[in-house]
Amino acid sequence: VVPAVQKLLADAELALSSLEESVEPTWNGCFAKLEEIDRPFEYGWGPVSHLFGVKNSPELREAYEAVLDDVVQFGLRASQSRPIYEACVAIRNGSEWSNLSPARQRIVEKKIQSAELSGIGLAGAQQKRFNEIAQELSQLSTTFSNNVLDATKAFELVLTEQAEVDGLPESALAMAAQSFTQKQAERVSDDGAADRDSAGEAVAASEATAEAGPWRFTLDGPSFLPFMQHSRRSDLREKLYRAFITRASEGEFNNEQNINRILTLRQEKAELLGFQTFAEMSLATKMAPSSTAVEEMFETLRSASWDAAVVDMDEVRQLARAEGFAGELKHWDVGFWAERLRERKFDYTDEELRPYFPLEKTLSGMFDLVERLFGITVRQADHAPVWHADVRYFEVLDSDGSNIAAFYLDPYSRPENKRGGAWMD
Repeated sequence: VVPAVQKLLADAELALSSLEESVEPTWNGCFAKLEEIDRPFEYGWGPVSHLFGVKNSPELREAYEAVLDDVVQFGLRASQSRPIYEACVAIRNGSEWSNLSPARQRIVEKKIQSAELSGIGLAGAQQKRFNEIAQELSQLSTTFSNNVLDATKAFELVLTEQAEVDGLPESALAMAAQSFTQKQAERVSDDGAADRDSAGEAVAASEATAEAGPWRFTLDGPSFLPFMQHSRRSDLREKLYRAFITRASEGEFNNEQNINRILTLRQEKAELLGFQTFAEMSLATKMAPSSTAVEEMFETLRSASWDAAVVDMDEVRQLARAEGFAGELKHWDVGFWAERLRERKFDYTDEELRPYFPLEKTLSGMFDLVERLFGITVRQADHAPVWHADVRYFEVLDSDGSNIAAFYLDPYSRPENKRGGAWMD
């Protein structure tokens, strides 16, 4: 990673300097050449940042952070290029403008706006400070994300008694047993450490089963959500819930200082660019005209939905009381009783639907649909490298059989090294 990214940055720097000397205020003389500079860098840095999200490791973190400052610095250098900016403005004000397609006009306008939001209008000490803030925010963002991943990975709830998993569907128990077996194998291979249950007792080193356990639950969505919806043990739901909402808020992974520092730097950055708040700066690239408009939209949604939500909540409370629940519903209780109400009202459970949507059948149905809609064919290919045994690679073929696109599918959660949301990359 390190030598490759350094080579990409060096090549991009040379190409950018060359373009600055010869840039022309035309689409082909500016944007077509910028694309040539961007593409190799995107193809090099893109996989690095992607793997940072889906196959995180101490070694990759070290390499990623070793070049991150240089990557940010080059991004600022490119965004604050005066010759490129002036060429873009000249295109917008020149005779070629009316001949550009709406899409190309939009690209030019966004490039100008991006330069302005990257501090091109600043000079001297102000621009130096702006760049320092950008560098620090990038590092803080990485640290923040690492802490969330590590805090998620550090927590587990190991259960060994049938009474502790009462109400959980078979799919959740199977996943929890598999999680226990995998984690146990990791620990034995690392240092022979034994797993322990919720009371701290050592758990026997045998393979777990959905029927007999042990079961391991984590803060990863596919583990956390079914437990909150189906576990009949309010005390265990509370334990998992509190762990979930306090991730990275204490101990070695505490993000409190990072959050405060990010907020401070964002405000300073916004003020350097002439905005009163970071919210105003953020909205400069969005559809909403102001933070007031956003608040008004939220209030419109809240006022329209409030009465119905009160009725829904009353129904949940009534069902809980009818089923013998005493006391006030807590945050960790609502999901469980709301799920019971849904099952009662609509007479089905997610478990009953599950057999109809296994992954292979779902993929087949989706690919058949896009073939009917768009005339394309999606087929699996085995010639691309993958970062995990579960990852697959697909090619997209046009109606004439030509290859027009490709994508990876990484469908399963991996709390140990894959961030929440990383599947979207």
